[in-house]
Amino acid sequence: MKRSILLIIATLMGCSATGSYFDFRDNMTDEMALNYYDINGLCRLKDWHASMKGNWMAGGNEQWPKNQRRILDLIETKGAFSAEEMELIRSEKIRVGMSELAAYCSWGFPLDINESVGSWGTHRQSVMGRDTYFYFENGRLKSWQK
Repeated sequence: MKRSILLIIATLMGCSATGSYFDFRDNMTDEMALNYYDINGLCRLKDWHASMKGNWMAGGNEQWPKNQRRILDLIETKGAFSAEEMELIRSEKIRVGMSELAAYCSWGFPLDINESVGSWGTHRQSVMGRDTYFYFENGRLKSWQK
């Protein structure tokens, strides 16, 4: 009932539920998800799902691990990350030299990004949360601070 009301409100406001986490979880086959989401979208889906651990909306404690494995398998199927980066993403770890998207896919997306561009290239500071920062140079993780 609550979901129906929210869907009606979202539709009236001009929003579409297509491609939402709930559509992914309840209605999409793996093939449909691979066609709908790009790698960035799958990583964002993983980030949102991770924040819902144990919550009934993410399938509760029984379904959560199954859904998490499914998302990770779809990310791997896309082939956007090296085998080493994929292993880090699965274990929610980071390493110097990994791509910016792989780091976000592993630990989640930043709350804010500060960027400097110059003749040296692009330097990016990603504010990941309370007292945690990632530092990227030209799209590669150079260091982090906790």
